[in-house]
Amino acid sequence: MENTSVAEALAHLLGADDLSATFMAPGDLAWLADTPVLQQLLDMLGAAAGGPARENAAIVLSAVARSNTCPLTHALGETAILTGI
Repeated sequence: MENTSVAEALAHLLGADDLSATFMAPGDLAWLADTPVLQQLLDMLGAAAGGPARENAAIVLSAVARSNTCPLTHALGETAILTGI
């Protein structure tokens, strides 16, 4: 995720941008809850990730946190995730 365009595309695919919130039903994205994408984004916040990748992961995670349609939003509030942050 060294490229901001990739981060923007990922936020869209996760249903975490304004366009997705308008045109996607929450049920359309339910399958995302069964993927490791949230943990992978959190892992990119660690020291091993390069600066741009870390920044872009933070941008995508912020978009997920603000989203009304992304199924990963609820998972961000789980104790295990909050402890990892």
